[in-house]
Amino acid sequence: MPINDSHDPRPPTRRDVLATAGTSALLWAGGRTIAAPAPGPATWAVSSGGYTFAWNIESDEASVRPEHIETPLWTGGLLPAFVLANRDKSLTYVKASADLKSSSIDSSGGKLALKTGSLASGELIFEATDYGLGFTQFHIDWISEPLPIVGLYFGTAPLSETEKLAAPTLDQSFWPNWDSACFCVPGAKGAPLQSVFRRWDLGGANLPLGSFGPALGTPYAAAYPRPLYAGAMGNQDGWVCLGSGAVTDGALSLTIQSSSACFHVLYREDLWGAPKPKRRVWEMPLRVAWARDPWRAYQKLFSSFDSRRVVRSAPLKPQWNSWGDFRKNIYDLRALADWTHTMGAEILGLDDRWESFVGSGEPDRKRFPQFDEDISYIKAKGLSIGFWQPVGWVDHPEKVGLSRQDLVVGMDGEPRRAAWDTNPRSRSHYCLDPSSPNAVQFLRRRTINLMEKYRPVLLKLDFGYGLPSPNTGVPADPSLRGERYSLRLLEIIAEAARSINRDVAIEYYSLHPQVRAIADVIALDDLGDAGNEEALGHRQWSIWSALGGSKSNIMASSGYDWNADAEVVLDSAVIGVPGAVLSRTMEDGSPVPARFLNRRMALNRWYRRRNNWSPLWLNSSPGGYMHDPLMRCFGRIENIDGENRLTALVLREKDKQLLPKDALNGMTWQGSWAILSQDDLDIFQSRRLACLPIDGTALQIPRPYRPDRITAVSRASEADWSNWTWAAGTLTLRAQNSSDELLGFLIVA
Repeated sequence: MPINDSHDPRPPTRRDVLATAGTSALLWAGGRTIAAPAPGPATWAVSSGGYTFAWNIESDEASVRPEHIETPLWTGGLLPAFVLANRDKSLTYVKASADLKSSSIDSSGGKLALKTGSLASGELIFEATDYGLGFTQFHIDWISEPLPIVGLYFGTAPLSETEKLAAPTLDQSFWPNWDSACFCVPGAKGAPLQSVFRRWDLGGANLPLGSFGPALGTPYAAAYPRPLYAGAMGNQDGWVCLGSGAVTDGALSLTIQSSSACFHVLYREDLWGAPKPKRRVWEMPLRVAWARDPWRAYQKLFSSFDSRRVVRSAPLKPQWNSWGDFRKNIYDLRALADWTHTMGAEILGLDDRWESFVGSGEPDRKRFPQFDEDISYIKAKGLSIGFWQPVGWVDHPEKVGLSRQDLVVGMDGEPRRAAWDTNPRSRSHYCLDPSSPNAVQFLRRRTINLMEKYRPVLLKLDFGYGLPSPNTGVPADPSLRGERYSLRLLEIIAEAARSINRDVAIEYYSLHPQVRAIADVIALDDLGDAGNEEALGHRQWSIWSALGGSKSNIMASSGYDWNADAEVVLDSAVIGVPGAVLSRTMEDGSPVPARFLNRRMALNRWYRRRNNWSPLWLNSSPGGYMHDPLMRCFGRIENIDGENRLTALVLREKDKQLLPKDALNGMTWQGSWAILSQDDLDIFQSRRLACLPIDGTALQIPRPYRPDRITAVSRASEADWSNWTWAAGTLTLRAQNSSDELLGFLIVA
């Protein structure tokens, strides 16, 4: 279907509606500096955090640049555009323009009157905010009959006749125009993991920012940390993060063509029908934040949300997940319970394959003939239980009382099926439609039955990103299409589970505040998707996880490779609650070496129980121009009794010369260490300080007083350790000649 631009509007006559007569003063509002533009072109500007955002609304040309630097770090348009379906099935691209004469704008924002050719008029409300710029609402009023929206865009412009001659396809009439040196979407690529890309690295790519993953054409990476509903762009001078302020009723992507990008919200109302009202409203469709690196730009954007979270009275505990065994077709639950207890984990999570079929919520009695007795055995070991649950998949709907009216169907009325990789030759599953009261009742009943019968303390929800996209099938209720689809399924399951146990942990992958309000545990996905780079991948994922550290529990997870686990344990000591998907043997079936087991036992014993923290970067990198985030030495800052305290610290031997001078009060070390306060005092003041020699041999740490004792903690015993000295306020601890059973040292003052 060719796209034409016969309705492409002409720009209005230039009007200097934003000029404040005779002034170019800087106005202070809400802790930010707002530049009132001087008389001249219709440009609106705001400065904050060392950056200036400027928007020529008439030509729809925006930019962000560092103060005192003329070259922008990002440029592009912000006015919305549509691809619409005509009655003859052809498609039309139409870009909104601002009718400045009818607009009302001042230094804090305004209301823009919009024109979209002869098809519709509308209004866009925008404002300067603490984080940057926010579109609080825009609407269109159809002049005649509403046309189906195929896609909504931010960051596009029509091609001129000359530009069309260079377009790669004959029917290309518009092109993205968000331009910057680099793009950053956390975890966009796997094996090895990559988050930062040069502008030309991706070619023609569609990077889903929400829950549809491979269904919209992305390279399969991992569930974590999506949905993000945002993407970042920048260079060596700074970064811009653009995101949706609300969960959209279409599928959100960062679409890249060659070296430019735009936001694309896919609707496909040409397939599924368009709403009939004359007015179409979008709440909070766009937010723009800026900072010196991509991590801080994402943080700034995420902080703009009212992230009310579920308050749990019970702290989350370490988990050992069965997938390490299940993926090897090992299904001995009692042996796994013994192992989990020995390792010091407190939750045994039963992953995919425990069910009779995907989505049944009932155990596979052929695979686990004594399932109920096995659960009793697990609990008799003092362990709690957790269960994996698919968000929207069900393999045999007829067996649970569902029909095609309860499933997502295609244009032919046949139920659509989906797989984790969307390969039609892969094992696929039917998908629940949350528009159906019967489907909702089934999800609630399945969850409540599971909660009442087995009393799990954790539900690990999965594959919300493995659902049909609007290209193939949508829920019957238009309000539940797009990104609201999987989010509604998450809500149904979480609400049902918490109706039985308000403290049940709901585990999911997203870092976004709107998802964290439903799922209070952020799960780093298992690192099989990192290929042979598990250690490096976990170090990158751990940096991104700090975006959620101030609001949520983080389940630190692991990879499959015991040989890479030392690095994973180091990361986990700072970021969250230990979790593992490691099997009970090495890949070749041989026993796991004792030193590998000791690290996990020590972490499960001494991890930090609080979940409100922020990062101390030290020589770690939050990512930036041409390079991904990387954890090296890294700390955990917790605000306790109104004070910021360093309560956990990871020390790596490599690159320690990059550590800022005096960053840690003169600490020195050999090898790698994890240091964790066992009370709520700073590690330099703590009366009980755990020191884990991951492969460390010596440690010097400032301590204001001589320890009462230092204990070497082994698997089965504790004994006084004598290989230490204290002088002039510095403790020197040597770990040489320690036992193979050693977990770590406990400094007691």
